[in-house]
Amino acid sequence: MWGKLQEDDTIPTQFNKELANLEAEERIIQDKREFGRVRASVMKYLEAKYGYEIAYRALRRVNARISRGYLKVRNPY
Repeated sequence: MWGKLQEDDTIPTQFNKELANLEAEERIIQDKREFGRVRASVMKYLEAKYGYEIAYRALRRVNARISRGYLKVRNPY
């Protein structure tokens, strides 16, 4: 599949999952505030560092907060 580096749920390095989730969310929020979207390069970086599952779950959580109005980011349009 395109862009999916890992097919299984293995974690590339040992780290604290809660801290990894928070760091991934912070990076996604920062990118959305700065550019109005999350760049593919940032998602590839997060995926390589924390794994596919953590990176994309963090993205879904951030998008859910934005759609519910809990988080304000720059509108690219």
